[in-house]
Amino acid sequence: MAGYNIASLARLVEQFERMPGIGHKSAQRLAFHVLAMSDAQAKQFAETILAAHDNIKQCERCCNLSEEALCPICKNDARDKSVICVVEDPRDVMAFERTHEFDGTYHVLHGVISPMNGVGPEDITIKELLARLSDGTVQEVIMATNPTVEGERGGRSDGDVYFAAFKADGHHGQPACLRCAGRRRSRVC
Repeated sequence: MAGYNIASLARLVEQFERMPGIGHKSAQRLAFHVLAMSDAQAKQFAETILAAHDNIKQCERCCNLSEEALCPICKNDARDKSVICVVEDPRDVMAFERTHEFDGTYHVLHGVISPMNGVGPEDITIKELLARLSDGTVQEVIMATNPTVEGERGGRSDGDVYFAAFKADGHHGQPACLRCAGRRRSRVC
């Protein structure tokens, strides 16, 4: 018995399966949803994906996502430029911003150091962070990497790199650790 296969549908399912957290059944549901769209809706969906891919880039200062050279946070004069919260991913910035509690700036690493996965310091935005530290504006660095094995390992390794640069630039004291919430100062807990 010959198999039932529609090549275009199979390719659409494969594309959805490439997305993180999307398995085969979810990819099929998404593909059938797209097929059920009107031509205008499908066209708008495709154009929105292409426009986001073309227009969104990294902020020149903090490496967060932005449609302009500087993201809205870096352009905001009301933000405390002397404090940088270092995060792994742009989604972390969004989570912090939803709290409306942090008034400093961010630096997005776009990953963590993971030698097991072949990710070294050159593969994330450490150089860009070190460049930001060199102008003397930054007085406090908050390491807010995720509490995973890689995040902890990355935080320690990244923290050592940042701490060395922080001291080399003549800063006194120590960058704050987010998990300590200001109770004590340490570079890594």
